[in-house]
Amino acid sequence: SGGDALACYFAAEFYAKGLTGYKDGAKAFAIYKDACAAGSAESCYEESVFYLKGDVAQQSFELSGERLKKACDLGSKRACNILELANWSCFACEKTSFNMRQTYERGVKFWLRREILNYF
Repeated sequence: SGGDALACYFAAEFYAKGLTGYKDGAKAFAIYKDACAAGSAESCYEESVFYLKGDVAQQSFELSGERLKKACDLGSKRACNILELANWSCFACEKTSFNMRQTYERGVKFWLRREILNYF
């Protein structure tokens, strides 16, 4: 805290990936959250992953979606791709019985699972 948002993002990455000698998801999440609030697009993206996974932060599709939107607005291409996929997967929502939120959640889950699997 109190530092550059990009530096905080990299510090959180060290904790998230265990480059400090051990993984500390809670510490990584707290730093991502602070860095997101300070304007780090990629920290907002990573915060959204924590909300989606629900293992460190309480699972919340709403907060995950909000952080993805913020990340995209701040310039994260990954976040914009997820939101684009979610919107594309819902192109027929108005014409079918699909619930828009459920479709969005499926799109986000699919994309983030893929991202998470590629992350490790």
